[in-house]
Amino acid sequence: MDSNTRDRKRIALIGYKFCYGGLEKVMSDLSILFDRNGYEVVTIVLDKEVCYPNGGQLIALGNENKILKYLKLNTILKKSKFDYIIDFRYRLNPIMELIFLMVFYSKTKVIYTIHSANIKSYFTKYNFIAKLLLKKVYRFVSVSHAIQEKLKKSYKTIPIEVIPNTFDRNKINYSLLEKKDNLPKFKYIVAMGRLAKEKQFDKLIEMYAKSSLPISNIHLLILGKGEQESLLKEKCNFLGLNDKIHLYGFQDNPYVYLEKAMFLVLCSAYEGFGMVLLEALAVQTPVVSFDCETGPSEIIVHEKNGLLIENQNFYELKNKVEWLAQNPDIMELYSKNCLESISKFEDKIIVEKWNSILE
Repeated sequence: MDSNTRDRKRIALIGYKFCYGGLEKVMSDLSILFDRNGYEVVTIVLDKEVCYPNGGQLIALGNENKILKYLKLNTILKKSKFDYIIDFRYRLNPIMELIFLMVFYSKTKVIYTIHSANIKSYFTKYNFIAKLLLKKVYRFVSVSHAIQEKLKKSYKTIPIEVIPNTFDRNKINYSLLEKKDNLPKFKYIVAMGRLAKEKQFDKLIEMYAKSSLPISNIHLLILGKGEQESLLKEKCNFLGLNDKIHLYGFQDNPYVYLEKAMFLVLCSAYEGFGMVLLEALAVQTPVVSFDCETGPSEIIVHEKNGLLIENQNFYELKNKVEWLAQNPDIMELYSKNCLESISKFEDKIIVEKWNSILE
């Protein structure tokens, strides 16, 4: 649908945070995509963490006490008369979900997004809440076909579409022009994401320590921030690898680091999509990833733009990381294939998928 002829629909994006994580980055990208394509967008953040750019208006409610925060949210939703609400929250608390469905969202079409294979995080552990969600929610959107199939097995009548995450090629190319004074001068592989337990950066550090990479003077760079930062630093110190493993924290422009890497490694316990894979491939950096239950196999074409490793097999991951690091010709071949392999995720294609359910 042409943005010039479409009625200007009002959309609210609602999530807890707007900083550091992949889910939050997706929310940020989507707000910009909607704004650029003629929608009136308001992003409402329930916590105080905000560091990503946004399209349209941003409302952060995190500095309010809990009761006042939700009263303000209800007032905003009732006064603004949105055409659609797109909900990015995890849904764990049954009482809060009843309030959201029966009070906050009672007068508006609501789209619930599913970004993880851990689907109980989106339906609570109570079947009656799940049944209510299926009855009240206008549409569910999952980021991968594997999540869609998993949900259909559990909830046969679920109205669900698959709309993958996207990337903006022009924005990324512009980001690569930025000059960074602290770009590493050494060879390195990279990992990126929120420093959380499920990302398994602690196990990645252990795998790296056992590999031939340190003695080959190939470093490990980790981009991200989170609750496990102190634990990871302690592990690096214990292993005596502070000179080879570098925690660079959250970077508002990760692309300059991704582009210089030999390849990216993903070793999560689970993923929904694996946005970091798309971001690495967008700068022609190959990827090595566990074949998680959902996500990576829909992005990685094995032995074309990277490698898929048996899920949670860290021994095999170590072997393939060592092998790829020793074969620059293979890395170069994978790199040449990167952009073509992810063309189906470009923003101009993904926005049309959203247009089809926002009519």
